[in-house]
Amino acid sequence: MRSRRSLALPFALACGTLACGAASPAPPPGGAGEHARLAAISAHKCTKCHAEPEPGQHTRAKLEDAFGRHGKRVALSADEWREMVDYLAAAAPAP
Repeated sequence: MRSRRSLALPFALACGTLACGAASPAPPPGGAGEHARLAAISAHKCTKCHAEPEPGQHTRAKLEDAFGRHGKRVALSADEWREMVDYLAAAAPAP
């Protein structure tokens, strides 16, 4: 029998690309393919240590702070970090 941990990545990938019935955030610039690519990176990298963050769950400032601490553990380029912040950041509140 597979452990819950071994099932986490396939489940997270499916949720990231199929939205698991939840309201899906608007795809980032670059289209649905870019959205799926970033969802897959998030599912693969984040779930090694903790639950995958949902897009829109955290503010940009909180993500940038957290990613500053994760930089040495997670091998992403500077561009990938920026893209992940854009992908995961909560929408700015309406004025």
